Amino acid sequence: MADSSHTELQFFGAMTATATHDLKNVIAIINENAGLLEDLTLMAQKSGNALSPDRVATVAKRIRDQVKRGDEMIKTLNRFAHRVDTPQEQALACDLAEAVDKTLELAGRKIAQSGLAVTRTPAQSPQSVLAHPFRLDQAIWQIIQAAMAELASGAELIFSTEENTLWCTAEDPGWARVMNRAEELTTPFAPDGATLHLKQNRLGLVWPTA
Repeated sequence: MADSSHTELQFFGAMTATATHDLKNVIAIINENAGLLEDLTLMAQKSGNALSPDRVATVAKRIRDQVKRGDEMIKTLNRFAHRVDTPQEQALACDLAEAVDKTLELAGRKIAQSGLAVTRTPAQSPQSVLAHPFRLDQAIWQIIQAAMAELASGAELIFSTEENTLWCTAEDPGWARVMNRAEELTTPFAPDGATLHLKQNRLGLVWPTA
């Protein structure tokens, strides 16, 4: 139990650290552009010339774009933080496709640093499964983490969702090692009724349908 709890804390910490690092970058860009506006104002005061509307509008747009970016990050992080509100033993109806998309969004920085390329095959329709929300996200992260450790830089990890199943595959020699670890990676999610399916070169996790 202690090992499971520690793994969950590591996942929560990894996602939070990634999101806050990205938010720090947003704040730095806003600060940089605020400084540029200040410089433009001082230059105009010293020269007696009017501020260039075009230059001010350009800087304002940069700030506005970063505010929008930061707002989306905070919404995603807030959603993730509330995934632990559900009692450990309880399963809820969760959108599987959304869980994949949001976990990939949160983990984007770590994925980019690893050199791994991730392709997400668009879902054709909402796919509702019964799972603990936090453990659903963690299951997706476990596969991403294993792929980052085993696949070569530049390798492509492909995610797709079909009804109540998450499928993953990769055309890389290291994927065989991920497949060999499949049971170890997915065992923690058995309490939610998740079952492992291995089909040719694809690793599948199946949850009960909501």
